Amino acid sequence: MVLQASGIIDISDISAEFTGGSGDLPLSDYYRGGSFVPDHGNTTGIPPSGIIALSDFYGTARLPPDFTATITAGSRTISTSPRGPNNIARGYDGGPDRKTLASYGSITADSFTDAGGNARVASSIAVSSLLDVHWLSLNVTGVPNVNDTFLDMVWDDGGPDEVTKTRASAFYFPSIDGGSHWDWQFFPAAVGSGVWSIRLIW
Repeated sequence: MVLQASGIIDISDISAEFTGGSGDLPLSDYYRGGSFVPDHGNTTGIPPSGIIALSDFYGTARLPPDFTATITAGSRTISTSPRGPNNIARGYDGGPDRKTLASYGSITADSFTDAGGNARVASSIAVSSLLDVHWLSLNVTGVPNVNDTFLDMVWDDGGPDEVTKTRASAFYFPSIDGGSHWDWQFFPAAVGSGVWSIRLIW
């Protein structure tokens, strides 16, 4: 929850947001980058040291901003089949991931801070398609083998409906680049290959 942007704010509001209401601590315990206040885009108004005031906490939040990015989708053939359509990956991959050994597509921004305050990189967001079966995948590096980076991923390939996938519903496993990888199976009528948007929600 984001703290109010104006009006009355007191130490109990700050404690509820940043410590879960486990007791009112001195204001000096709430410096940005300290034990209770992570350093990300929703805490930039809080000083890391020196003079600190209640008003510094207007509009701040414990969780970082949602990660959003625009992808210009590229594609790569993963495997070929003489009896049917080829297995093709579309989207963005900084390469290499577990399925392809070369990069494709591009992304406007790949770096973000996760809910734990860790620096992460979205190294691959892609859809692999074979016949009518599609796998939406997300690969994130920065912290090895962590399955708690986000709650939901919202993906829009420019079609009539955006797709929301929960982290809990994904197939999760460590990725070969030392990060984390999630797969979701789904069945859209088609997968666009133009401009996509992506959002990770904490």
